[in-house]
Amino acid sequence: MLISVVLNAVVPGAGHAVLRRWVAALVWFVVTLGTYLAGMAALVYLAVNVAGFDRFWRFGELRVLAFFLLPAVVVHTECCVSVLPSARERRLAVACAAAAMLLLLLAAPQIDLGLRRQLQRATNPYGCIDGGAESA
Repeated sequence: MLISVVLNAVVPGAGHAVLRRWVAALVWFVVTLGTYLAGMAALVYLAVNVAGFDRFWRFGELRVLAFFLLPAVVVHTECCVSVLPSARERRLAVACAAAAMLLLLLAAPQIDLGLRRQLQRATNPYGCIDGGAESA
């Protein structure tokens, strides 16, 4: 079972495929990747289209990114532990993972990933960025 859990962590659904649960493998793969894509799409949409979103960058780009990817990480964690035989084991594993994710989210350092600059360049490729401090 542990190999299936690890395989699901590497590629969503791979652990189910090893156990020959083909439909479950495909569903977990699609749902997990779809959730990651939805989180990133939501981040990009809100960062580009919502005027007040700029104030959230002060929390740090790593925290903002982690916040938007948190639902996908929860789905991915559920995918990983769904091969465990006992419901009690699955609940315990998800609770531990959720606690660790929240702790990491709160303790994440202020790291500039360049997301804000990339989004600004993507929405205004020929104009000024950062109020004219930098030009393309």
